[in-house]
Amino acid sequence: QTGNFICMLLPDIESRFVTTLIYGAQDVLRNQGFHLLILRESEAELSGSKLISRMIDLGIKGIIVFPNSNARYNKDLLLLAFNRFPVVFVDSTLRDLEISSVTSDHHKMVKKAVELLFGHGCKNVGFISKPAEYSTSIAQRISGYEKAHIENNRTIRSGNVLYLSKEDPAQEIRILHFLEENKDID
Repeated sequence: QTGNFICMLLPDIESRFVTTLIYGAQDVLRNQGFHLLILRESEAELSGSKLISRMIDLGIKGIIVFPNSNARYNKDLLLLAFNRFPVVFVDSTLRDLEISSVTSDHHKMVKKAVELLFGHGCKNVGFISKPAEYSTSIAQRISGYEKAHIENNRTIRSGNVLYLSKEDPAQEIRILHFLEENKDID
């Protein structure tokens, strides 16, 4: 039996941001007469399965994709999008491809935050992130951090920036060590 289902593909649901996204999507879809079906699948699991085609066979009306870092986009998803099936990427864009997406202006957001800190007298603004290669949104955040420094004639000290790998099991320890070693970060 088919119904008015929209499928949301997520790599995990452990963050407050993702949880808020799920609740928001569910509310909007419910008001439009749809139900939200949530599937938590890693990109590896997604690319190795026939999950997308099975969802289409079940009659879903659209797919919302929240890709994980370093995502390798499933060819079935891209094909659906090119064939005008409703596919929307969240918090990620695909360079040079006209596929629907919903994103924040990560560059502007971080640039404004750093400038606000400068305006409150901070001189050494720290930055902790995954490397730019992980996603376009992370690359935009890093760009905003750098641009705020350039436009305000500030130097970015290498000790003010920490890049973390998502796979690093000692992230919390690395962050604490980073903060302890860089006491001059505002």
